[in-house]
Amino acid sequence: DEFYIYFTNPLSADSDGAGEMDCVEIAMSRDPNLNTDDQGWTDFEDIEIGDDMKMAIDQHGNLHAVAWKNFGAQIVYNYYDGSAWDGTTVIYHCPDSCFDPAVAVSPGDTVFVVFNMSTGSFYDLYLTKKDIGGTTWSTPVNITNDSDYHDQNAELVCDSNHLLHMV
Repeated sequence: DEFYIYFTNPLSADSDGAGEMDCVEIAMSRDPNLNTDDQGWTDFEDIEIGDDMKMAIDQHGNLHAVAWKNFGAQIVYNYYDGSAWDGTTVIYHCPDSCFDPAVAVSPGDTVFVVFNMSTGSFYDLYLTKKDIGGTTWSTPVNITNDSDYHDQNAELVCDSNHLLHMV
C-alpha cells in the first residue's frame, strides 16, 4: 500500500506566538493520479505536532509523526490509525535542546525515533523506540557519543529483515 500526502495548509498556525508552526493540515489518498485540487483526498484534522515534522507509514497503513517542540525542549510523537490521530505525546524532555527527529517503523511494529541533542558544545544522535500499542518509550541512547563533530539530521529506515538503517 502506498499513500500520497500533501500539505493543505503548511503555514496554518502559530497559536502561541512563539514563531513555531504548531499544527499542520494534511490530506491523504491511495490514488497516485489525483491532483491537489481533485476530490478523493481524505482531509485530516489539524495535527498539533511541532517543527520539522517527519512521518513514516507502518505495514498496516498507519501514520507515525515526530517533531521537536517548544524551541527544542521536547521531542514529540503522534499516531494516526486510519480513523483518528491519537494525540501528541512527549517522547523526551530535553535537558538542553533537541532537534531534527526522524522516524521509522519496523515490519515487527516497533517505532524508532532518532534525534540530535546538545551535549555541551556539540550535538550527538540519540535513539529511542517503542512497540506500536505500547505506552513507554525506551530511554534515549547516545549512539554517536562524539565530542569532535556535530552529529545531526539523521534519517531512518527499517528493511524487511527488521534491520534499522541510519544515514
